[in-house]
Amino acid sequence: MANDRELDIGRMWRQQPQEKHDITLDAIRAKARELDAKVRRWNVMGGIAIAVLTVKNVWEVWIDTDVLERVGDLLVLVALLLVVLRFRGYMRADAVPETLGLASCAQHYRSRLARLRDESRDSWKWVLLFVPGIGLNLVGGMLETRSAAQVAILVILGVATFAGVLWVNARTARQLEREIAALESE
Repeated sequence: MANDRELDIGRMWRQQPQEKHDITLDAIRAKARELDAKVRRWNVMGGIAIAVLTVKNVWEVWIDTDVLERVGDLLVLVALLLVVLRFRGYMRADAVPETLGLASCAQHYRSRLARLRDESRDSWKWVLLFVPGIGLNLVGGMLETRSAAQVAILVILGVATFAGVLWVNARTARQLEREIAALESE
């Protein structure tokens, strides 16, 4: 039974259309290794950031006396949990590619690039999850003893952080789009 499957995969591999690419198989493999390394680095950095933010917000919930700030910190924790649940599948390595035996090496690499590009384009959805929690923290801060200047600085820092994250993700999406276009033109 398993031998029949191996024969089917081998037959499918031999029957796939031959395409002429200017890019070599070794170049695609090198680019795929670079992509995997970059994704691993971002996953580690993201994991560290989520861990630090989780510890910070749990601490804030534990010690804060202001109800609005506690609720804001809890909402940030919920947003962090949703982000972790959403991206946990992207952090794991693919055991078996979904295109095994059905696509060329270049097509498989292109599909991986397209998946990452689409995730980068949709990052604004995940940034919006944090707005209610951080907004409640700011409102709670305004109702406390913080001066208007302190609140303004916090708002500016929050907006700058969100804008920075969105800018990095948009830049990444553009880079991936250029890589996909270069792959398709060859």
